[in-house]
Amino acid sequence: MQVILTQPRGFCAGLTRVLEIAERALPLQGAPVCVFHEILHNQWVVDDLHRRGVVFVDHIESVSMGSTLIFSAHGVATQLVAQAQRQGLNTIDATCPLVSKMHQQAQRFVRMGHTGGGRSRWPRQGGRHVGPGQCTGTPGEHGGRSHGV
Repeated sequence: MQVILTQPRGFCAGLTRVLEIAERALPLQGAPVCVFHEILHNQWVVDDLHRRGVVFVDHIESVSMGSTLIFSAHGVATQLVAQAQRQGLNTIDATCPLVSKMHQQAQRFVRMGHTGGGRSRWPRQGGRHVGPGQCTGTPGEHGGRSHGV
């Protein structure tokens, strides 16, 4: 059987970028390097990163002071960035530039008085977010004055 690998590997540019950031941070910062939320839904890649010293965390409180924390391509709410700073964490913002642009557009619409509507369709399980990170990052960029639809 012949196996042909395609390029790109099916990852978006933002995900490719955060994977490279995590891989570069390991030798520079030393293991463990923490990443806020799993950065993709490919268990083989997640397992490989975990074996190499990447730890995926769902709560900033679980990261020790002075540790390195990477914010994934999904972006995070400004409150979480401030919390990480208060905890004395070394942060690396790997937010995808397209997600950052989406956050800026959402902020612009909020300033114009739009609040959106509806509810996020992404479920939570046991208080844990199980949908795309953008669903929490975008509303958190402007004080929750918008809603996922």
